[in-house]
Amino acid sequence: MGGTLDPKEREYVAEVKRRSKKAFDGATRLLRNDTRWHLIQAQAERVVPRVIFHDEFRSSVIGDQLVMYIPESLLDAARLPDRAILYVWSNVFHPITTLSFFWDCTKATKSYRGYFLPDGPEVDRSKRAPIILAFIADNRSEVLQAFEIDLRPVTCFSQGSTPELRHVSDVEAARLYVMDNLNKPLSDSSPELWLRHGYITRLYREVEEGILCIAENDFVETIPEEAERMKVQRLKCYVSFPYHREVYAYCKELLEKKYDHFLRPFFDVSEHATKAGSPRLRYQIQQFMACALYSVSTTRNGTCLPSYDGEGNLDIVELDATALRSRASVFWENLPWSVTHFYRDAVGVGNFPSNQLDFYRQVPLWHGDIREGQELAKQLMAEAFALKSAIIPPGAYHPIDRGGCLAAVRLHEFEKEVMATFCDPAGGFIQASMCPADGTWKIHAHPSRVVKNEIHERFEKAGLFAGKTGLECSAIWDAEFDSLMERLDVGIGVFLAALIRDFWVVERREKIFSDKLQTKKVRRLHADRFEPVTIYLPRVRYVTDLNDRARNHLSSKTRKPHQVNEHIRRCENAGPAQIALAKAIGFSVPKGYTFVKRHRRGEGQIERQYRSLSALQLLGTPPPGDSKSFKDDWLEFERNTAHWLQSQGWEIEQWGASRRGDRGVDIVASKQDRLALVQCKYWAPDMVIGPHIVRELVGARSSIGIQIEAVIVTSSRLTQEAKKFASETGVKWFENVDYLVRSALPAFE
Repeated sequence: MGGTLDPKEREYVAEVKRRSKKAFDGATRLLRNDTRWHLIQAQAERVVPRVIFHDEFRSSVIGDQLVMYIPESLLDAARLPDRAILYVWSNVFHPITTLSFFWDCTKATKSYRGYFLPDGPEVDRSKRAPIILAFIADNRSEVLQAFEIDLRPVTCFSQGSTPELRHVSDVEAARLYVMDNLNKPLSDSSPELWLRHGYITRLYREVEEGILCIAENDFVETIPEEAERMKVQRLKCYVSFPYHREVYAYCKELLEKKYDHFLRPFFDVSEHATKAGSPRLRYQIQQFMACALYSVSTTRNGTCLPSYDGEGNLDIVELDATALRSRASVFWENLPWSVTHFYRDAVGVGNFPSNQLDFYRQVPLWHGDIREGQELAKQLMAEAFALKSAIIPPGAYHPIDRGGCLAAVRLHEFEKEVMATFCDPAGGFIQASMCPADGTWKIHAHPSRVVKNEIHERFEKAGLFAGKTGLECSAIWDAEFDSLMERLDVGIGVFLAALIRDFWVVERREKIFSDKLQTKKVRRLHADRFEPVTIYLPRVRYVTDLNDRARNHLSSKTRKPHQVNEHIRRCENAGPAQIALAKAIGFSVPKGYTFVKRHRRGEGQIERQYRSLSALQLLGTPPPGDSKSFKDDWLEFERNTAHWLQSQGWEIEQWGASRRGDRGVDIVASKQDRLALVQCKYWAPDMVIGPHIVRELVGARSSIGIQIEAVIVTSSRLTQEAKKFASETGVKWFENVDYLVRSALPAFE
């Protein structure tokens, strides 16, 4: 047996050795003329496969005797085993008994064992009659030698609690659990062995959670009522409290059937449980549906991952334990206990999930009104779907600055669905998906009991449960935990919706993203760390706290009925001001047409952003606590300049013409019959603006063909030569501008 034995176990093993030695010394060799020999041979051809499994023997019953088939290589020069141990393992899968034989050799102890149910015929016969050991040729089912051994003096030792422990009757998982306990991986064990160990440990914990969430529930007296409502919804698996065996078997049976869509049973179960109004039993059945999905047979002992392939089928992805290396030991521990989507293409076999505790501690949350945040995400998705004119390059990375545990995101389009694989600083992943056509999204993360316990401790330290009764504490916990999960969901949803909108809708993508092939500096998934990938560099940075700021700028309730985009229309006598404005923001106006600038209709309207302005820019906000204004990047400086102009009564006609050929113009603003071209220079204080900058702006103004106001706004200062040239050419300037000091901002009326 693996691991360290306690004193009681050591005493038992010593006694077993003494009794086993006596039993093996008295073993009787069966001769070929024994009538049982032919029966043993006949059974061997039926029960023993061509290749006998490592570490496991097969068995059969002849008359009243148990026959064990063992490969000849373990005969060890015609020497029988030194001892045998009959051991009962109680666990949440199924109580299981091992009958183990040991050979003490000079280098190591060889062992071979069989796995039986405690109430099965094999264990009963080993207690009532002598057993037969039949040694089989390694590559064929031929009996070479056979011995009759009386092990009845060897008693059955029970490990842990009694076989009456609550379990789900999964013998396959119980067998793997015992094998793992008998052969626990060491520090130098292979990644595959660690992968298997992590899998069965996680499966054990999740099955136990599915049992205890009902058996030890604070509202246990209400569970039978929930069960009756579940029966009404055609879920007939609720017979005897706490229902775990029936529900687990029902879930496994559901997933073994054939459906038109792999996810159909998951949707059906969730729908029925929701209609029943049985939240606790709904949680249990969803828990067991995931356990049935990640069964021993489906995962092939934890070396494969079942995933949804996007076409309605189940995709069994073989994990690359070698590529995972040391992360193989924690792969299953951190994997969200729910259906993974597009794992083969969107994640990759050599990548590992993010640490769950780190994710839930650091993930950005939505700090505004939850319902308004949900509406904002849906609005952005609706706009993206309606105005889609581009696709997301497959596997495109988008870095996230100051995103907490989210360092970057990799995007894939699968028909109508966009899969987002978020990357943490260590290269781990968290998945989220969004379907703009349906206005839905989902974070593929499922907080484990460990995560819930930590969140509960956090609430407790905050005093949420102080002076409350047990029922009140439970109600507070449900409400606060649900609110926390909603804020997490909305925060990710708004960010992802804005990102997809920018990829699909923004006409001039280079203003928002700069696509480059990079192999360094940008955080990527573990398996991509040495591969060239497409990195889309944003011209905005993000902060951990998401708020209602974007809501104030992107309200569908006021935008859709009132906004009119810029366009041209027929007009014989177009005004020079309109033609100049069109040129300033890049519109070509044919003869016989005039330019209609962007405007609003109706009353109570607020300023809207153009389709060519990134929604991500609206989500970006300056990081709190940054006392040195020169640390703000140039995009924030431009945005603050636009806000300053608006506060002075100007309308922003165009912002950020292009960083490649903007002709010295960053913002085009209008006020009644006035038009202004604004150049923003976010430079460090020790860098000065020379005459060439002023000359560039004057040239841009001259190309429009009409006298227009030209303005330079800078965080630095102009040289004397630049100021002189600006005065001569009618260019206004505002220097040493610091938007963090609002009271010191100049006036431009």
